[in-house]
Amino acid sequence: MSKIAKQDNGCWLWTGSLSRDGYGNFHANNKTMLAHRFSYQFHYGVLPDAEICHSCDTPACVRPDHLFPGTHLQNMRDANRKGRVGGKLTFAIAEEMRSLAGTLTRAELAARYGVHLSMVQAVLSRRSWRE
Repeated sequence: MSKIAKQDNGCWLWTGSLSRDGYGNFHANNKTMLAHRFSYQFHYGVLPDAEICHSCDTPACVRPDHLFPGTHLQNMRDANRKGRVGGKLTFAIAEEMRSLAGTLTRAELAARYGVHLSMVQAVLSRRSWRE
């Protein structure tokens, strides 16, 4: 609990180390653990063979009732329904990004849409936002 800051909006934000994508993490037994997955397992006693998604859309949140198991596709559909992925992309924007790929560099696309270069690469290679 010393690494958690309770927010007025109800989120419990991880104040320890964060990944590039904003997810809390820590090291235990020579392994990197994601804080939200640990929180889910700690509070519910089981870690499902699924992604642990955030109903609050806050990657650093570890509040157990803000977390739920789901498939990657369910998580992406939830993100699209809410108009975000990493707070930035929708399917329409991914398609627009692909249409501009011949005109703009990947770095220019990342800057234009406010996402990391790895997200642009995932969109253009169709590893993300395939539908």
